[in-house]
Amino acid sequence: MKYITEKDSEWHDCKTEMPPTTTDVEFLDKNDNIVDGHIHVDMSGFYAAVHKGVGYTWSSFSYYKAWRFKTNN
Repeated sequence: MKYITEKDSEWHDCKTEMPPTTTDVEFLDKNDNIVDGHIHVDMSGFYAAVHKGVGYTWSSFSYYKAWRFKTNN
C-alpha cells in the first residue's frame, strides 16, 4: 500500500493508495460519477463512507475506482 501524505487534487487508485489518516474525500465510482465521501483509517484498516444527508453511511471500496482529497470549493 502506498500512503499519500501530501494533499493534492489527483485521483488515487482505491486498491493501491490510501491516506495515512482519516480524511474527507471524493470517490470516483465505476460510472465516472463523483461521490462525496470519507475514508476512515484505524488500526484494523481502511473504510469507505459516503455522505448521506446530515451524516455518513458505510460503503465499500469495491464501488469506486479512485479517490481524491476533498477540495474546499
